[in-house]
Amino acid sequence: NNFKYKDYDNLFDEFLCHGPKDSEFYKKNFNSKVSIMGYPRYDNYLNNKDNNEMKKNLLKKYSCSLEKPTILWICTTNEFFSTIATYAKYMEMLREKYNVILRPHPIEIDPNQRRFKKYVLDIVNSKKFILSLDSDQNMEELYLISDYVFCDYGGSIFSALYCCKNILLLNHKNHIHDFRLHESTSLEIRNYLPAIDESNCNNNFPSIVENKLFFSDKKNQIKNTRKIYFGDDINPNCSGLISDRLKKYLN
Repeated sequence: NNFKYKDYDNLFDEFLCHGPKDSEFYKKNFNSKVSIMGYPRYDNYLNNKDNNEMKKNLLKKYSCSLEKPTILWICTTNEFFSTIATYAKYMEMLREKYNVILRPHPIEIDPNQRRFKKYVLDIVNSKKFILSLDSDQNMEELYLISDYVFCDYGGSIFSALYCCKNILLLNHKNHIHDFRLHESTSLEIRNYLPAIDESNCNNNFPSIVENKLFFSDKKNQIKNTRKIYFGDDINPNCSGLISDRLKKYLN
């Protein structure tokens, strides 16, 4: 509903898309050319995902134990709720067995921003988790060292999926108040990936999480879901594709 279709058709001659899912949207709503370009932000991830020496050095850089698997807990910001506040007490239970890297949305912990939440900053300042607070964080590094990605809504889900990570989605009951989430891919993708509700969380949270993540068909589930949004062939040189296309435009 945020797109003024006629205006966009008049403005753009071509749409560069991540994969078949958004490509279908533009083909349906516009008359302009549509091309799939992949996700150039993660070219380096794809080219280094098997570089164990780099991963080892990055784990040290982020003060992670080399003996533990690593969870990247990455959250979006929303005016109606904070999944950090909701799930912090449960995520603490995972620290004994896992490195837990908390990546809050930068504007949720910035007092100068409208969506600043002091109670979230208090959780960050408690230093109970390994923190990633740099607003210019190289996200490829965090995905390279993470064995699991816990996220809620928004683009982080699809970044993790593109990187083929083992994902757990954290639901929040107040998401119904955000009209932007209605019929969004953030909700749709919950038909394909494991999710958890706070109402199902208790002192057995580690076991609940492992039951969600450690099932026999998880690799195929991630692979098949990734195919829906990004297609079969993931190009590790999307930056080159876009560079060539831009040069063609300029010429």
